[in-house]
Amino acid sequence: MRVGGGETLEIVSAHADTDEVVWHVTRSALSPALVGRSATLAVNRARRVALTRHHTVLHVLNTIALRDYGGWITGVQIGVEQSRIDFKLDGLSAALCAELEGKVNAVLADAQACGGTHVATTSDVGRFAIVRTENKGKINKRSTSGSTTPCREPTEVAMAVESVC
Repeated sequence: MRVGGGETLEIVSAHADTDEVVWHVTRSALSPALVGRSATLAVNRARRVALTRHHTVLHVLNTIALRDYGGWITGVQIGVEQSRIDFKLDGLSAALCAELEGKVNAVLADAQACGGTHVATTSDVGRFAIVRTENKGKINKRSTSGSTTPCREPTEVAMAVESVC
């Protein structure tokens, strides 16, 4: 966001209040001199691309986990470098990780996930890899993206997206 005379502030999140006013949260504190001044917002393209790739692959993973294994989502957090998805899923193993990984990558050839913030085509996501899971309860499992190392431990699963560029 550029304010007034050109000072740039990084927006780290945004949310709407009960009156439907959208508040943009900046990384640094605002100077009182900036309050009330006009601002120009610009999209950080690299950040946007990273978020769209993670958003898309989480939809694909969620659909496959639910359809094929009855794994319901219990939580999700989409980030630039790392994202996570929590499932209500029993019996997670290294073999199941490999199955999920293969099925997700097969879908990433080209499909439409939803009307939200996504890549133009799922093949733009790149290659998906499960690398770690966490037990978050008796049958609640967390998958976190970031690395491309294959899943080794049945109690650890995470996902990663490699660039196709």
